[in-house]
Amino acid sequence: MREVILNFPRQFGFEPKIINSARLKKADKFIVVGMGGSALAADLLKIAKPNLDLIVHRNYGLPALLHVVVNKALVILSSYSGNTEEVIDAF
Repeated sequence: MREVILNFPRQFGFEPKIINSARLKKADKFIVVGMGGSALAADLLKIAKPNLDLIVHRNYGLPALLHVVVNKALVILSSYSGNTEEVIDAF
């Protein structure tokens, strides 16, 4: 655990490569489905960019208003463990 904490700052140096960026669709609305720590990044993003149209959903399924934004929203399923029941249900 000590090593994980000491190496934490290195994570901020990671620069992902976006492959096939021309094929990616643009989104103006975002829905992040996650519980607890899995929703933390979305919460921090909402604080850093308050004008971003971002919904953090911490429940089963998808938000009821999804039918209104389904064609324009990017839904991100966030689960640290990979088997969070609520996120799997939303999928």
